[in-house]
Amino acid sequence: TASLSNSILEYRTYHKAKAWQPNDLQQIESMDIHHHLCTLAQGGDLFLAPIPNDVQKVVDWDSFYKEAFRCTRPGGWLEDYENSIKLDSIDGSLTEDRPMGQWTKVFWEGGKKFGRTFKVVEDDMQIKGMEAAGFVDLVVKEITIPFGPWPNDSSQKEIGLFSKLTMESDVEGYVLYMWAAVMGWSIEEIRVYIAHLWRQIKDPNTHACYRSRVVYGRKPNS
Repeated sequence: TASLSNSILEYRTYHKAKAWQPNDLQQIESMDIHHHLCTLAQGGDLFLAPIPNDVQKVVDWDSFYKEAFRCTRPGGWLEDYENSIKLDSIDGSLTEDRPMGQWTKVFWEGGKKFGRTFKVVEDDMQIKGMEAAGFVDLVVKEITIPFGPWPNDSSQKEIGLFSKLTMESDVEGYVLYMWAAVMGWSIEEIRVYIAHLWRQIKDPNTHACYRSRVVYGRKPNS
């Protein structure tokens, strides 16, 4: 059983900012793993939009869609890849009262307090935002990401392994700020939660998954 030690709490620090994730080497490694699983989920492709090889600029994906529209040259494309924070299951093996189910509830409630929505996919924000900004010919691709090596399909099993490894490599990095600073959980409550979360992560009978959505669209020529 994994637990959260005092030493972990001492070295994971959060400065005055509005980012919920840490930015240390452990979290960077976790994000590298997650980036790899995202490309695996897209068949090895970094992006799906028909963007030419001789791209002159890199669009700031964190800016508002209107700003992205302004920065995109006529005929150019914008692609946005977003993951849902909601952990779910197709076969009902994950329920809301279990740690992975609580994960979703905490992020959704914490997002309201934090002023940062974690329901981008659920609220169709990519589609609505890009359409409102003026992008046309929108293409939407829905992807289901398995969490863990439970799928029978070999490619899905590989994606699931990397998805699980992403979480395992930095569980406390994903939990600490939202649970403690935003939701006000005590350190002991967080220790207990993470111990139960670890147990469910390693449970082969939990067939968890989450949704990803790729949306890309073109700025009209005129």
